[in-house]
Amino acid sequence: MNVAIELAGKSAVYQVSNEQMLEWERHFPNIHVSQCLCAMRMWLEANPARRPKNVKRFAVNWLIRETKDFERSWQVEHKAVYGIRA
Repeated sequence: MNVAIELAGKSAVYQVSNEQMLEWERHFPNIHVSQCLCAMRMWLEANPARRPKNVKRFAVNWLIRETKDFERSWQVEHKAVYGIRA
């Protein structure tokens, strides 16, 4: 699956390769990388003035945030299920 993300400036595009997708999936195993890339593209389409110059940094920061959100929700869920108190 190749994904194209528009960059800041003139009609520049960054192509996310299959190799890059596999690397991100390896480093971020708890999240759905292709779904996150879709969300990134939609967000960038809605916010064209905020397109990044460095897409790799933008994508990795997005994936890190998603991982933290996943971990936070996992902890909340398990505290509720097992009655763990902070």
